[in-house]
Amino acid sequence: MEKMHMRMVAVYAVIAIMLTIGALRIFSISTGEAYTQAAQQNSSYSLTVTQGRGSIYDCNLQHLTNFQDGYKAAVTADPQTTTAFSKVLSDSQMQTMLDRIGEGKPFVQKVDEYIPGTKALFFPNVTRYREEEPLCPHIIGYVDSDGKGVEGIEAAYDDWLGKAQGKSKVTFSVNAVGEALAGVEPEVEDTMSNLNSGVMLTIDKDIQDIAQKAARKYLEKGAVVVLDVRTGAVRASVSVPDFDPDNVQEALNDEDSPLLNRTTSAYNVGSVFKLVTAAAALENGISPDRTYDCTGSVDIYGVTFDCYHQRTHGLQNMEGALAQSCNAYYITLGQEIGAKKLLDMTVKMGFGSGVTLCDGIQSASGTLPTLDTLKMPAALANFSFGQGELMATPYQVASMVQCIASGGTLAKPYLVEGLVDSSGQLIEPTQQAQPVQVLSSETCDALRLMMAAPVEYGTGTGAKPTIGGAGGKTATAETGILVDGEFVNQTWFAGFFPYDNPQYAVAVLAEDSPKGSETSTPTFRAIADGVEQLMTRRGQSDPALQDAVAVPKASEQEDAPPQD
Repeated sequence: MEKMHMRMVAVYAVIAIMLTIGALRIFSISTGEAYTQAAQQNSSYSLTVTQGRGSIYDCNLQHLTNFQDGYKAAVTADPQTTTAFSKVLSDSQMQTMLDRIGEGKPFVQKVDEYIPGTKALFFPNVTRYREEEPLCPHIIGYVDSDGKGVEGIEAAYDDWLGKAQGKSKVTFSVNAVGEALAGVEPEVEDTMSNLNSGVMLTIDKDIQDIAQKAARKYLEKGAVVVLDVRTGAVRASVSVPDFDPDNVQEALNDEDSPLLNRTTSAYNVGSVFKLVTAAAALENGISPDRTYDCTGSVDIYGVTFDCYHQRTHGLQNMEGALAQSCNAYYITLGQEIGAKKLLDMTVKMGFGSGVTLCDGIQSASGTLPTLDTLKMPAALANFSFGQGELMATPYQVASMVQCIASGGTLAKPYLVEGLVDSSGQLIEPTQQAQPVQVLSSETCDALRLMMAAPVEYGTGTGAKPTIGGAGGKTATAETGILVDGEFVNQTWFAGFFPYDNPQYAVAVLAEDSPKGSETSTPTFRAIADGVEQLMTRRGQSDPALQDAVAVPKASEQEDAPPQD
């Protein structure tokens, strides 16, 4: 109470001094020569209160940049204004304001809310990036100190975003000492509506938020890509750790490389690639009922390949082998398919080629073994279950799932819907490549049925959504890199949901992760559950999802094995 009393005394003392000084100056300049000199020296003083550049939107025209954060006010020395501000500003803020009042010139003051009953002019304060948990910073990118785009969409569409400059500017008539003249209305120039122009992305802000929170919860380092099954549109793109676009220097000094966009970087793939091997087999007439009796390892021309933890899987068909992630089954399947047919299917499904998400943003192409390399049986064996020279990006893995979930149509991922004008209308839709039929619908029906098995009773049970079901595949990819006596692995979960009516294809990568059951699979589950809740709130949920899809557990199967 005493502190508040002292603060109010200080405020009223300043006001009293302002009134006294004002009265003395009025008396002084109202007499003779002093008035003439002051009048001749009257000039203008301009304040740029707010400014910015064009907006980046999500697919529903929600802002991904340019967020309102309170207000900025153009303030002049006025007792009524000072009293009103003293009621909402902190002690330190008020002291700063009193110091600036003492300087005499108009100034800009940031406040959390509009303050009625003052002579100050208020404008919405626009911040470029969301201050808490910035949205998809690796996609949006950032600007330099001059406001020029450096990375991401900010750089790729810098010309368009830079042309959409807007600002709020107030010009005061002031006397010779810089004080605003009483009774003279300031001139206001407000072109902030120009910021409505911008770029519309395919990102869904709410799905992006769900995916980011899931990734931050379960992944120390890694990536998540969510694609629209029907179109290939990127609904979420997450790379962790991420960074603050307003403090890039901090990220530069971080040994975990938060500026690296892991969604567009290539990694060892592992057993999610068994989906490609299965697709090649089915497309070449091999029955899904083909069986193999797994003893925990397989010998290929003198080279022994083990199943994960040398687990013996026994007699398996194609579905059971996928559910248990039996390496031996898929190694022998690859030998039966042959090198050329398997490599051809791999290329058709998008591996080995970079993905152009939009002008200026492209993923790595990854690596594929050559046909000459795969003519060596051991190399083909490694390739058949995603090991060896094979490397791919999360975008390529998500595209593989999108192709299967869509019924065999491969739609290239894309990130930009088009340009938006100042009225918020899409004026230049981007032209997208036509989807290509890669697999037959019969093959995809069989693959989707197989992909339900890992989620229901296999290595991926931790990915099963609360409702709606899903199809997917786990992976633990060996890198051959030894750190502190242990080999570094990459774990994946790649899948689609809901099961009966696939809408989203997802790839989750947990970088340098020993256990996918603690990282990639729960990340997928959290995303699937979060998106279903979102669609329910939006009124877009499929009524068929009210009951979970249950794939019967085969009586001969053991309890869910550890993730491969």
